[in-house]
Amino acid sequence: MLTYENSQQRLQRFSAMASGPIDPTIATPLYVMSGTKNGDLHATVHLPNTFDPALRVFRSKYAWQTERMAKRDAAFQAYKSLYESGVVTDNLIPDISKKDILEGHEDTSIEKRDSVYSIPLQYDPWPEVTKLFASTTTLYSHVIQTTSPGKDFPSMSLLLPMKLGQCSFLLHESFSQQIRVFISPGMEISKSSLEVSRKISFYLLSTVLGRRLRGAEIGQVPLVLIPNIPLDTLQAWYEKHTGSRPIVRHMSNGDGYPRELLVKIANRNVPYVFQPLAVEGAMGGEDLTAVRATKLSRRLDYLSPPNAVQASGATESFAPAECQMLDLPAEYGRFMLLVPSMTHMFEVFLRATEACKMPLSTLAFKSTNLVSEALTLPSVSTVNYQRLEFLGDDFLKFYGSTQVFADYPTHPEGLLTLYYHRIVANSRLQRATRSLGLDRLLTRVRFSGPDWSAGANHKVIEQDGPAPKQYLSSKVLADVIEALIGAVYVDSATQVEAEKSVVKALKVFIDEIDWRTPAENVTRLPVAKSPASTSGEKWQLVEGMIGYSFKQSHLLAEALTHSSYNPGISSYDRLEFLGDAVLDHIVKTRLYQNDELLSPEEMTLRRHALVSHATLSFFALQASHISTTTTVETDVHTKKVTIGEANHTVYLPDYIQLIDNRELQQAREKALAMWKETHPHILEVFERGNEFPWAKLLSLDAPKCYSDIIESILGAVFVDSGASLEACEQVLEKLGYMKLVNRFASAKLGEVHTKHPEAVLKELAEDSQLVAEKRTNSGWRCKVMVSGEHVAHATRAKCKDEARCRAAQRAVRMLEAKRKRKIGVLESPNGS
Repeated sequence: MLTYENSQQRLQRFSAMASGPIDPTIATPLYVMSGTKNGDLHATVHLPNTFDPALRVFRSKYAWQTERMAKRDAAFQAYKSLYESGVVTDNLIPDISKKDILEGHEDTSIEKRDSVYSIPLQYDPWPEVTKLFASTTTLYSHVIQTTSPGKDFPSMSLLLPMKLGQCSFLLHESFSQQIRVFISPGMEISKSSLEVSRKISFYLLSTVLGRRLRGAEIGQVPLVLIPNIPLDTLQAWYEKHTGSRPIVRHMSNGDGYPRELLVKIANRNVPYVFQPLAVEGAMGGEDLTAVRATKLSRRLDYLSPPNAVQASGATESFAPAECQMLDLPAEYGRFMLLVPSMTHMFEVFLRATEACKMPLSTLAFKSTNLVSEALTLPSVSTVNYQRLEFLGDDFLKFYGSTQVFADYPTHPEGLLTLYYHRIVANSRLQRATRSLGLDRLLTRVRFSGPDWSAGANHKVIEQDGPAPKQYLSSKVLADVIEALIGAVYVDSATQVEAEKSVVKALKVFIDEIDWRTPAENVTRLPVAKSPASTSGEKWQLVEGMIGYSFKQSHLLAEALTHSSYNPGISSYDRLEFLGDAVLDHIVKTRLYQNDELLSPEEMTLRRHALVSHATLSFFALQASHISTTTTVETDVHTKKVTIGEANHTVYLPDYIQLIDNRELQQAREKALAMWKETHPHILEVFERGNEFPWAKLLSLDAPKCYSDIIESILGAVFVDSGASLEACEQVLEKLGYMKLVNRFASAKLGEVHTKHPEAVLKELAEDSQLVAEKRTNSGWRCKVMVSGEHVAHATRAKCKDEARCRAAQRAVRMLEAKRKRKIGVLESPNGS
């Protein structure tokens, strides 16, 4: 309850929270007293410049005898106006949403750490497949094409009682050799062929993988794989290829034989591959002395490269009497070796298909691969949700930021950040995963060869107690939602379709928000008339530097106004909030589109380098123009007047409107001096180098507002242009920034190294410590300690961050050299 007594204290806390991470002195309400102490004292409270100009100055309603009561009255009037404008709710706290988005939900605050949630068992599709085989009258045939350099595999068909979309995956025969598997969309066929198809499939499975079927019968195996041949020829194929004969009879009859045969050896449960030309002894009518054959591999996991180089199967010799030649071509035997790994992928795709039926049905995914990728955990496969999550996280930030920016046009940046984080918090996103039932459809169990049984014998094992619970962290459950948002975008054919699809996905996952596209949000913003003070030559010069002409000139003025300045317009904090999301969107989408499919870790490292304060500050100083001033000099003796011209360079940060002071001026001069000294080298590295120039960039030690205005200008351009990303990219192009973005977005793995030296040092020595101190006459110094030993140091740095960076670089070089020397000592003279 708001009262006169607590209004001043409440307003103090609220101003600090709403102003975000700025100087506390700037975020503090300022009270100005007027009148005399005889009963007519009034107080006027000035809220921080981060507030909308219309919600910044309030006067006490009544006259008071004491300053304390006058201030309380002013604070009360301010809080009342904030309530009437919708900045605070009926409970006199910041508005979370007009629809109370968190009301009634279990997670009412932003998570500070990952929570863990109990989830159901992973969905097993095979019991459902078995049930549908018995009840449905329709089957679907999915053609499987398997290709590998140097090996031939037969074209096969997977029969299912439900339809899969087109999908593909890779198997790994060795470290360097991959097998590509393509599955065509299901084609409807008659169920009349099911009986013979099951016999063929069971024969193929039991011949090569019988040891894994554990005594199962035909009707218990839901996996049905058959040759891709006309259905009316299946019976003939079965009769022709399911027999066997003694190899002696085959050879003695002089029968023609193919290049390779499958042979069954007495008391051996895995077939061998027999090459007739390798038979020892005479051919034709003479007796055979031995049959040499190569055993089929017992390896079942082809989903990842083998842990070690696997030798080819050993060739053994057998007495001809022990050998039965199978009528099944050897290529079918080699295909069946891949089936356990394929079965795992079939299950992944069946789970994705199940997800597309109900929870995701309104999103109308075209690619089964994308859905399965978004629902696969990193612990299971190298193909998992992480890349899509990197992209989806960006779209959630981009759409979420534009949404709150438009929904709360008068709210300060601190509240916008709070609203945004509450929408995208793990506590909210994980709830979407669980409430939609997606948690049971996640692929979170790795393939296990010993547990493979072609889908057979999937019975619930009765236990004395309840089944053990399974748990996942809120971050993993939240990452799935972000990955699905990324998948929706990639699945779209056009940009327009992608924007609508992302909005549709957001409405499915976070349904309490009235989601709109960024362009729709921008059109909802009130169009203010630009005051005369925001137009003129000054702002035209800035427009020339950034390559964009504003229709609403006040937006540019706002984008260059610091919180410390109070010219009657808003500060750049709100536009910086929006511009940060726009910049991130431009950078992250470009990185995702790299032809090499960069890992999430590599994309994150490159993105961090591109959007760091040091990098943006550098490009802020890259924008400048020459200003010419007229000089008038008078000779004191001759009284002669000389008129001349003087040229000097004006930089983009010089147009920031702020309360100037000596400290800021010194910081400018220091940053500018270092920029003039280092920018040729930095540009050279940006264009052709492979090591990101962290130390040189940090040596600028530029004020934070230098990087802030890059983002605030982008936010202003985005609003003024009607949400045009092209206009924003043109501004970045003019600044020279897009050239660096494009290089990082196209560079192959290893061509650029952007990891910060401190992070590299931590990887080499976890117990490393950086100790920095400032010397009075020689700048910053930093030493690196590893296991209590002083290993490197840096001196005469311009700032603490530069000192730490340079010291870490030197320590890394020393530790790597030390490691190489150790390796050299361990090597024997012959290099082994």
